[in-house]
Formats: sequence, structure tokens, C-alpha cells
Amino acid sequence: MKNPYAEDDVRERLRNAVLTGLGTTTALAAGQSSIGMYRDAQENKMKYTRGLDDFMGKLKPGDVLFHRRPTKWSGKSDLGPFELPIKETDVMIGAKGDQFYHASIYGDKGRGKRRGLGTIYEAADWEKGVTKSPITGDFAEEIKAYRPKGQTPETRRAAIDYLKKRIGTQYKEAPGVIAHGLTHHAGIRAPSKQICGLGPGGKTVCTELVAEAYPKIFKDRFMSPMNMRHSKDMELIARYGANVGKNPLKDAILSRALYPLLRNAKWGLLAGAGAYGLQSIGDSK
Repeated sequence: MKNPYAEDDVRERLRNAVLTGLGTTTALAAGQSSIGMYRDAQENKMKYTRGLDDFMGKLKPGDVLFHRRPTKWSGKSDLGPFELPIKETDVMIGAKGDQFYHASIYGDKGRGKRRGLGTIYEAADWEKGVTKSPITGDFAEEIKAYRPKGQTPETRRAAIDYLKKRIGTQYKEAPGVIAHGLTHHAGIRAPSKQICGLGPGGKTVCTELVAEAYPKIFKDRFMSPMNMRHSKDMELIARYGANVGKNPLKDAILSRALYPLLRNAKWGLLAGAGAYGLQSIGDSK
């Protein structure tokens, strides 16, 4: 005959474990979200440039750019051959925790009719992979430009030379992208020597390409765009896109609520498991 009191004890322990896990996850997520909001608020005190030409004039080769593409200009997302009934930006923002979810590196100024504009190196998508792309006057994006601190002209040029070798490298396929995201959320680190050891043939995503170009600054290839932007080794130098539009509430919820919860879920699971174990030990005495 089953002991109803024992079953009640198990249910009580499970309930307490769930509450402990949710509380831990929520508290850590709220702290992370608050820090990100504060840092962005400090950065947003910088005024936008008067236009794209002015923005490009402030850049030097090797500067790191982070792009925000408004949802209204985003297509439906897909997972390999499967199309999802949500916007691409929704997936990117929720998974990466940053409305400026795409990273690239400024290459050089344009010439002729493109004088004052320029090019960027980026890992764009499954079809294009790593490309050298022009920045034109019809960019429907908001961009924040950061300059890696402590870099000499030689190290900046070395980063550009490395990116040139990476042109044509394939973008990670769907399983690789998912694995990258899960590894990021699990908090697993990869030493810089593994980044450098990839070579020109390794498949990559946008933030990994930036980490590979500056391995001494970004020793973790699984960093989120937000953590890259807010790194102590990065300095905001310019903002562009005053006419792109304000950040919608949905984007703020995805980046400041959903992402921190996903990012800290592992700590909630550990806290819940620990609480359950401690209660079980206490009940057995």
C-alpha cells in the first residue's frame, strides 16, 4: 500500500523546487536586463550623425558595427527548408538578446561615386556566407559603431587581412546555428586558440567572425552581440539611423525579458535541483 504522506512530501518538494528555480531565474534575469538597459541608456545619450556620409566619415578600418533592422522590413524566418510563421528579427532578438543583433566589421571607404561610403565584412546568411558588402545610402538600418581599444594600425590591418581570407566561407547550417545558440546559453567557453585554429574553411556566424578577427579581445566565440557591444574593450564612436524608427515594445520584450530568462534558465534548474535534494535529505532524517 502506498504511503499518501510520502507522496505529499514528494509533491511539496517538487513545488518548492519549481518555485526556487523560477525565483532564481527571474531574479538573475531581472538583474541582467537592468544592467543592459542602463548601459544602453548611457550609450544612447550620444546623438545620431547627421547622415550616412557623416557616420562613415567617423569610421576607421577595423571598427565593429552592430545593426538593428526594424521588424517591418524583415521577412519570415526559416529553419533550413521550414518556414516559420514569425519574423526573422523576432527570432534573432529573442535568441541573441539584442535589437542590434547583426555584427560586421568596417573595411574601407568607397571610391568614385561611393566616396565617403564604404564596405563591411559580414557573415550574412546561409546563401551568402562571409562577404564584403557595400554600404549604400538606402540602408534601412540603425547602426552603432564601436572601436576596439588598444589596437594599433598594424593589428587593425591584420584583422582586415584575416577577414579578406574568410570571404566565401559558408554560413553555419541550421543545426550549427542551433548548436551555437545552445552553447551560448549554456555558458560554455572556447579559448582563443580554438578561434584562431578554425582557419579559412570553418563555417561561421556574424559574431563569431568578429571574435575571430579580434581573438585577443573576444576570447569567447559564443558572446552575444550585447556582451560584445558592452565589453570594456569597446568604445562607442558613432550612431546612425535617426529616421529608421523607434524600437517597438515587442523587440524590447524579446531582448529584455525573454532572452534573460532563457540565458539564466540553467541557474534556475540547478537551484531547483539543489532545493529538491536538500529537502529530500532533510525529510529522510
